[in-house]
Amino acid sequence: MENNFKKINSITNDKITYFYKLKNKKYILKNKLFLIEGKNIISEAIKKDLVSTILIINQNDYSDFKGEKIIVNQKIIDKLSFNKNSNNVIAICKLEDNLFLDNDLLFNKIIILDKIQDPKNLGSIVRTAYGLGFEAIYLTDQTVFPYNHYVISSSQGAIFSLPIFYLKNFNFLKNYQKYLFVIDKKATKLSEIKKSDEKIALIFGNEGKGISSDFFNIDQKTIKTYIPLVNNFDSFNVSIAAAIALYYFQIIIKK
Repeated sequence: MENNFKKINSITNDKITYFYKLKNKKYILKNKLFLIEGKNIISEAIKKDLVSTILIINQNDYSDFKGEKIIVNQKIIDKLSFNKNSNNVIAICKLEDNLFLDNDLLFNKIIILDKIQDPKNLGSIVRTAYGLGFEAIYLTDQTVFPYNHYVISSSQGAIFSLPIFYLKNFNFLKNYQKYLFVIDKKATKLSEIKKSDEKIALIFGNEGKGISSDFFNIDQKTIKTYIPLVNNFDSFNVSIAAAIALYYFQIIIKK
């Protein structure tokens, strides 16, 4: 049977140089491709038919993969890898067009992230949202790029299963009961919210500055809420706050 792999040994090879550029947001968006690494994350991407090319050292790995396989050496893996946990495999994934679709797809349970800067926070929220059955995430345009390596890694591959969009306008949000998570003791305690519409939007803001003022006056279906803390702490890390909130709303919606 004919092998479906190529071999590249030089780190200056044109194809390797091209792949290296896919670490950069500019080239990811231009080419609609991005790099991932690590066997578990690559397996999740393969399940979603997102992987076009795999770079491996051992030609017997991924024997069932039907796409392009390239046999490379350790120097090439090291050049393309983001860290030391690549498991000697790099994959090239196709970037889906969800990010730039118009906001006219209506889900029941969504999350809006406003100017979240830490990629690990975004990745953790994606992972939690997927695990707790939320259906989509919307990002304001100053939020960290979702196909950043650290977002993908922190999401443990959940990013391949959860639709993510850029928030283009607020019009569709009028269909939702909106909960804005703030640091304000005049707001409603989370535990005081005993029931909710099934169609909800949970909104979380920037790690330092919170939620932009644009979100506070969309319409009357907007509730400011906070998670009370003790020991003179005023806030959780945003990914922790999101995990608490998502779990809480899962409970009250099912009542």
